[in-house]
Amino acid sequence: MKNFEPEKIKSASKYLTDKLQNLKKPHNDSFVIEKKKIPNLRRFINLLFKS
Repeated sequence: MKNFEPEKIKSASKYLTDKLQNLKKPHNDSFVIEKKKIPNLRRFINLLFKS
């Protein structure tokens, strides 16, 4: 992993945690939308570590 940046890792893990918290709330209006966004998380992580 080039350019290892703790700040980037921190914001990424916070982002993922928030997303997962949203998924755990079935009564949340955005529940369905959030579910569809999951495939994008892998791309998000890849971009994070490539930059």
